[in-house]
Amino acid sequence: MLRGVKILTLANPKRYSALSIPVLQYLLDSVEASQTDGTRVLIIESNSAPKAFSTGHDLTTLDNSSQIQHTFNLCEEVMLLMSSSVVPIISKVAGIATGAGLQLVAESHLAFSTPSSTFQTPGSSLGLFCHTPSVPLISGVCHKHAMELLLTAEPISASKAERIGLINGVFEEELLDKNVHRIAQNIASKSAESIREGLEVLNGSKNIGKYVAATRGMIRGCSSESFTEGRGSFMEKRPPVFHN
Repeated sequence: MLRGVKILTLANPKRYSALSIPVLQYLLDSVEASQTDGTRVLIIESNSAPKAFSTGHDLTTLDNSSQIQHTFNLCEEVMLLMSSSVVPIISKVAGIATGAGLQLVAESHLAFSTPSSTFQTPGSSLGLFCHTPSVPLISGVCHKHAMELLLTAEPISASKAERIGLINGVFEEELLDKNVHRIAQNIASKSAESIREGLEVLNGSKNIGKYVAATRGMIRGCSSESFTEGRGSFMEKRPPVFHN
């Protein structure tokens, strides 16, 4: 039993823990509740491990403007709440973390993974630039490393993710739980009041409107010819053919 530690599980195993609307709502409700229920540390994990932490947004659901707007607006709420959380959040990654899944990792206060985990922002290969994941990436790692991820859409290894500061450390799969729980319990043993006050000060210096332009970019991009082709190629399991 971890005193003061709450574990949130991304539960969408058939879609590799993609951030569907129910999953996003679960995250929003859970993180919001943790701010006032005495939780000292939050751990985000996935029931798709060790294959996936989260594959980000489920492209198969982004098929109409209402669904698209609801998805990205809800995702913005989740990420802003994480960004302003006065409870430390740890992402425990075992498997792939792509798109908004990587965004979850980048918005967490701490993140740890297994050696075989990979991290990717695949948007540019699908005709939809990863606007919203770029927000915490640009502020959390060296600009050049962030741009390499965003422009090439190629995955990086756990060791490189640690080297550029996207995650804090790498543990063997059989030791990941033990070490993340040890770190969480260490934090939970500290003065909760002191940590809350410290995070409040740090959060006060952030731009709460940082996602406005990025969310608009995602919603606008979903109506582009490039994303129509990229989404179609993804669903049909073929290479995309872009004409612009």
